[in-house]
Amino acid sequence: MIFTLLRRPVAVSMIYATLVVGGAFALYLLPIELSPTVEFPRLSVSTFWGNTSPETVEMFLTAPVEEIANTVRGVRKVRSSSEEGGSSVEIEFEQKTDMNFARLELSEKLSAFAETLPAGASAPVIQHYVPKDFRDLQGFLSYSISGNRPASELRALAEENVAPSLLAIKGVADVEVYGGERREISIEMDPTRMAALGLTPDQVALRLRESRYGAPVGVLQTHEGRVVVSIGNAEVSLRDIASVIVVGGEDSVRVRIADIARTEDGFSQPGSFYRVNGKPSVTLVIKKEPHVNTLRLADAVFREIDRFPRRLPSDVALAKESDKSEQLREELDRLYQQILFSLLCIFLVLVLFLRNFRAPLLILSSILFSLAGTFLVFWIFKIELNLLTLAGLVLGFGRLVDDSIVVLENAQRHLNSSEGGRAASIAAAIREIAVPVVASTLTTVGALLPLYFLPQDLKPYFLEFAFAVGISLLMSLLVSFTLIPIAAHRLYLQSDRFAFVQRFGDAGMRAYRTLLGAVLRRKKLAIALAIWLFGLPVWLLPERTESDNWFSSFYNATLGSGAYRDLRPYIDYGLGGSSHLFFTKVTKGEVWEWGKETYLIISVRFPQGTEIERYNRIALAAEKEVLGFTQGIRKVTTRVMSDYAVVRVDIADSAVNTALPFVLKNKLVLFAAQTGGAEVSVSGFGPGFFSGGGTSSGFYIKVLGYNYNKVKELAQEFREAIEQNPRIDEVDIDKSFGLYDKTYELVVAVRRDAIAGSGLSVVEVLRAIRMYTAGDLDENEIELRGERIRCSLKFAGYKEFSTDKLEQAVIANSRGERVRLGDLVTIEERRVQSQILRENQQYERLISFDYKGPYGYGDKFIDATIKSIPLPSGYSFDRSFSFFHFSEESQQAMLWIAFFALIIVFMITASLYESFVKPFVIILSVPFSLIGLFLAFYLTDTPFGRGGYASVILLVGIVVTNSILLVDYIARVHKSQTDKTEYIIQAASVRLRPILMTALTTIAGVVPLLLMGDRTSLWYSLALGTIGGLVSSTLLTLFLVPAVFELMSRSRPEA
Repeated sequence: MIFTLLRRPVAVSMIYATLVVGGAFALYLLPIELSPTVEFPRLSVSTFWGNTSPETVEMFLTAPVEEIANTVRGVRKVRSSSEEGGSSVEIEFEQKTDMNFARLELSEKLSAFAETLPAGASAPVIQHYVPKDFRDLQGFLSYSISGNRPASELRALAEENVAPSLLAIKGVADVEVYGGERREISIEMDPTRMAALGLTPDQVALRLRESRYGAPVGVLQTHEGRVVVSIGNAEVSLRDIASVIVVGGEDSVRVRIADIARTEDGFSQPGSFYRVNGKPSVTLVIKKEPHVNTLRLADAVFREIDRFPRRLPSDVALAKESDKSEQLREELDRLYQQILFSLLCIFLVLVLFLRNFRAPLLILSSILFSLAGTFLVFWIFKIELNLLTLAGLVLGFGRLVDDSIVVLENAQRHLNSSEGGRAASIAAAIREIAVPVVASTLTTVGALLPLYFLPQDLKPYFLEFAFAVGISLLMSLLVSFTLIPIAAHRLYLQSDRFAFVQRFGDAGMRAYRTLLGAVLRRKKLAIALAIWLFGLPVWLLPERTESDNWFSSFYNATLGSGAYRDLRPYIDYGLGGSSHLFFTKVTKGEVWEWGKETYLIISVRFPQGTEIERYNRIALAAEKEVLGFTQGIRKVTTRVMSDYAVVRVDIADSAVNTALPFVLKNKLVLFAAQTGGAEVSVSGFGPGFFSGGGTSSGFYIKVLGYNYNKVKELAQEFREAIEQNPRIDEVDIDKSFGLYDKTYELVVAVRRDAIAGSGLSVVEVLRAIRMYTAGDLDENEIELRGERIRCSLKFAGYKEFSTDKLEQAVIANSRGERVRLGDLVTIEERRVQSQILRENQQYERLISFDYKGPYGYGDKFIDATIKSIPLPSGYSFDRSFSFFHFSEESQQAMLWIAFFALIIVFMITASLYESFVKPFVIILSVPFSLIGLFLAFYLTDTPFGRGGYASVILLVGIVVTNSILLVDYIARVHKSQTDKTEYIIQAASVRLRPILMTALTTIAGVVPLLLMGDRTSLWYSLALGTIGGLVSSTLLTLFLVPAVFELMSRSRPEA
């Protein structure tokens, strides 16, 4: 096979030229995204029921939806969250579930449930699930339209002029318009007149629906066929609507809408306000279709946007608010810089070792061919490129050249030492190195295979990355056994430059042989030193044991004694090694990312029930404070919603390094302090300052169970138990992270005995309460002069109605007698959870509190309290609550993946070498790598998150490469020699150069991700762990693997 390739260099060159052309063509056609486009086996169901408490939402909406969800085939887990006005139910399915059929089945069952919904509740909406970490990446483009015009007029311009043109662009899925009031006909009824006439809102709504103008009334059969008959009147006015008869006829008094209500043509009550630089604004959100190239679609949208200034009035501005394609362009630019830096670092390493320029360029070409093949495979299997896969390929640059380095170095060594022909020498070199090179590549690829079994939330981060790395490695293996031998046969690649490097290398080789000889003479001491570096788990020993036996007594008298406790911190540090530093000092979780832009955020919160107009007044005042600065402010964006207001102040780049951010922030802090009745926070450049802000509790406990009231009782029992400790403070058994930390509702209890004696029914009383408390009692659409306009039915003065007025309200019975509503019901305010959580129909109640003392003592006190409370079957306390996005379940999954990756590496090497001893020696490089990984995260004070766990998995496959090269060659010469130690030193010396080259090129490939990357990114911690692990593994492998091999060969000569 090798001789055939060596005789056909032109044919092989043409094959690789075709591969490059095909790869370039595939790269051009492949869409590039910011994040993976994936469909998870999950669905979410959203329900809405305005002005309804979380408990009511949970009872009438959430619980039925959960029950329906659990009947759908393939459901694995159901989790829900109920808040004021709505709920969200997340449904997780088994991995192989057909999501199209699951969605269809769920939709059919929810359609039947929608017919039984309470009045005012909207039908459930099914949506695809998107993981929390990718939700911010799913948008595309958004623009704001602002000007000195009413927001309603701006909305009309957006809907009629802008949106249709954008929708016509191929690849745009939808354009949504937010902000601005819609035109509305408001009918405000007088509750006193309604009560006196015995009328209900339902009657008025029914008459309006019956008198709909432009409604079809039936079908007329003629000799020409069926003809649809409809009634319409384009000249309908407010007077016509006011004249609609509610009750009465020829023999009775007619009551018209005008007699009981006031009709106005205006605009709907705003549910939000948007402003840019103090001017009313409307926002357009552009959504893209899947599998469309983001950058090309963005350019098409930009070209269309450039035409709009000629179509819009001169006083209206169209400004870009957010652009995910811009972020993608910036990330790609940074990635291109990292690629160039990575290639330069690898080239310099190769030049120093190979001492010529042709060989490094030849080896670097293997990256080009490997990437071309990878892009071609992606295009064939219709896999998109995204930043995760591209960064993964950059991360693997150093590893892509390893196979070519080893093959070329071995071929050069044989050419220099052999007296035969060049072809025979190269063939001998390939036969010698084939097994270790194939083994090293297969172990790296095999270590990535278990990533397929990651939890669904983690798959987007690693699966396509692993696929890209795996395909590129297999392509590099192919290149190393085809193109590299031909180049070594045809090209002059002798090391004839940089003689000083050769002298330095010779000195290093002599030092290595001397140190390795010393290690081999003191093998046990060297192995003990490596174990000490990893660490003994003395820090895991308990302080005392509670068992009643001789061992417990002995343990407590020695390791549990007071003297040992005094010395324990020093012993833990002295014997715990790197593992003690890592597990006790390194934070587990993700780095909080604040972003790169300089801006200030003014956030406003009022107590529950505050009107949106009050939020808007505070926001306007904050805008006035900011807009007083004429220079240095790039943009002021305001968003006011029904339950919060946010003003964002973007600082111009020219003012970032001036005093302006500090001056402006101090001014806003003073404004916040002078604003009463609201919680106003100012944050941004520097630490945040709060006016009336909240605090974060030190401990959180979850109570789980199937009965809501029982869960609440257990929470109360737990609170009573811990409050006996004077160190416990700020206990909250209704803790939640919804819109409001504290939520209240008015509970109206019906007095049935009083109702029975009043001549009224319970239904009539409830209807009366609804009359006085509801906002929009009914919604309809009426065609007015050719325009379909929303028509809302309300009670006059509904905004100002209070609890006292509700009690004083009157209701008339069938005899015309007027009864005070307060005599029929009792009204009580109570605090409720602002958010009700359930998982698999188990309620979750969160308890928060502070412990005034050392955290460790508080931790033990809580554990003891939990054990002291008897729990019924099906109920439990859970202390696993965490603010980190990377859950404990995900951490365990990553550890299991690393374990199975290690098993796969062992199986591959055992199969290739037909031995159980050699794989064991080879795998020693993995714990060696963990020493460097532990120290890297500890010394740089970097949190260990997703990237850290990924680096462990990657190291399992990478670091064994050096062990394979070393063990394979030592085993070859070991069998035929009598002086084992001397020939082990000789064999290790031969493999020193390729091992250092492969290790340093792999490190050089990831250094740009470390030096040029963002410390908060996944790739920073992945690169940090990889570099730390490679450094320690390479050093310890070069010295300890030969020592362990010699020890095991003495006990098992067949090794």
